[in-house]
Amino acid sequence: MEQTMHARQQPLSTNMNEIHTKARHAIAWILVAATFSAVFVSMFMSGAVSFWLPTGTGIISGLLMMVLYFVEKHSRR
Repeated sequence: MEQTMHARQQPLSTNMNEIHTKARHAIAWILVAATFSAVFVSMFMSGAVSFWLPTGTGIISGLLMMVLYFVEKHSRR
């Protein structure tokens, strides 16, 4: 019984890598969300939402793609 339990456990290094990848993903998403909310609030305050919304959305989605691509590339090396 004891041996099968040990066989099923992952090595510590892969487990740590998994945690690091998850942490990196979480940080990326938090940064994107913070950027999005900051841009949206600043647009709302200036009252130029109708003009800035399409542009801001384009910029944000571009940044999001870049961040996610960067994170994916680094987690796969």
